[in-house]
Amino acid sequence: MPVAAGALAGRWRPCRARLGENHPDTLRAATELVWAYRDLGDHHPDTLTATNNLATTLRDLGDYVRARQLKEEALAGRRRLLGEQHPDTLHTMAGLAAILASSNQLLPARRLAEQAHRGLSSQLGREHPLTREAHRVLKEIAARMGGRPARRNRRRT
Repeated sequence: MPVAAGALAGRWRPCRARLGENHPDTLRAATELVWAYRDLGDHHPDTLTATNNLATTLRDLGDYVRARQLKEEALAGRRRLLGEQHPDTLHTMAGLAAILASSNQLLPARRLAEQAHRGLSSQLGREHPLTREAHRVLKEIAARMGGRPARRNRRRT
């Protein structure tokens, strides 16, 4: 069932307030969500993509609380629809890890980033752009924690 207009306004309003009503990111966020919710409903993959994209925009704007809420919503929907190991689910997981790290929640961020990186490496290969992005997130989190990413199956010499 599509979300009410008030909920849609609550999702794109922060973009409008920070960037202005006619900024391309504001217009894109509003358009994507209105179209997705109106035509597809809450649980369609394209609606989840629009929600995920808005969460990323909000993170870039520094609104970590709202970004986290939307990213968690997108992740839950993708897990339900696509499964835990689907690349879209894993990519959203890496994005949530970045938001958590920005909010200084480093331990849960690291766990999510490791899981996302492992899954993307397995599904898409180490050189795929989504895998490389997840690795970058993991490295940034590890650096903030004062260490290196955990490695599994290290060769001992």
